[in-house]
Amino acid sequence: MQSENLIRGIMYHYDILSVAFLAFACLILAAARYFFRPASAVSEEQMDYMYPARKIASALYLQGLFLASYIFAPESLSSQLLRDLFLPLFVPYDITMMIRTYFGTLMGWESNSKIKIAAFFSVPLVLMLLAVSGLFFPQLLGAEALKVIEIVAIVMSAMWTVLLVMLDRKLRSCFKTLSDSNKQSFPMQFMYRVIAMTILAVVVSWIGYLVDSLRCAAYVVMGLETVLLMIMILPTQRHIQQEIVAVEKLTKSTCCCKNSSLIADKIRIYVEGEKAFLNPKLTVADIAEATNISRTYISKVIKDDFRFLQVCKLFEV
Repeated sequence: MQSENLIRGIMYHYDILSVAFLAFACLILAAARYFFRPASAVSEEQMDYMYPARKIASALYLQGLFLASYIFAPESLSSQLLRDLFLPLFVPYDITMMIRTYFGTLMGWESNSKIKIAAFFSVPLVLMLLAVSGLFFPQLLGAEALKVIEIVAIVMSAMWTVLLVMLDRKLRSCFKTLSDSNKQSFPMQFMYRVIAMTILAVVVSWIGYLVDSLRCAAYVVMGLETVLLMIMILPTQRHIQQEIVAVEKLTKSTCCCKNSSLIADKIRIYVEGEKAFLNPKLTVADIAEATNISRTYISKVIKDDFRFLQVCKLFEV
């Protein structure tokens, strides 16, 4: 009996350490993602071009702070449920949001802003409720309420996992439709690495939830994968030096084109005057390359200017 209690105490201790490891890795990655700068000086606009998911990723990984509930109040039922649900709930949500933001920006995908906001806050609200209850108000959520939250969270986890699979298929499909010139500049190796890590992360997160004895190991694996992700994306996410030169060129070329009407005229001349609309695979990247204008400006003008509604339908911006 005494040996069993000793074993439980050791496992309990390592369980807290594994959760703390993942939380610490998430916070370090959040800070590194937000404050990281290449060796050469770049502007905020250039950083957003090279790292379109930088701010979103930083905000997502800050959710590792919610794990403080289990680290400091492991005896709370809310904290224990947070520990159980964090991996299957957070991992598919986190990866889906980052892939959608990063590769969606590169591909020129558009989505309803209200749906995007609702999706972004769906998981943090559940995690925050459990964290606040576990740390400050242990009696806030009774056993019945926690059971309902667990069911809702698992349904949400399953939905985010399915959505991630669908997004992965869409990404692969869109990549096949890119022109040869766009494929050369597209971070293909990075995409494949992200997909490989995604598969591992989702499998590990669900194993951690379904197999209680492996939950501690799942947290350690996810912490190590977070460190690996940091190593992989920070030094050269998209060929930094080449991107800096390209972005500086685009920035200089668009100094006189920041007026939306001037940009609109350039786009119209290329799309209509040079018959570019006849290309069924015409993309924002194609227009950016032909007009020497940043994709960010082109996307904004096409989205905001009602005169380009017909153009939008041509290449589905």
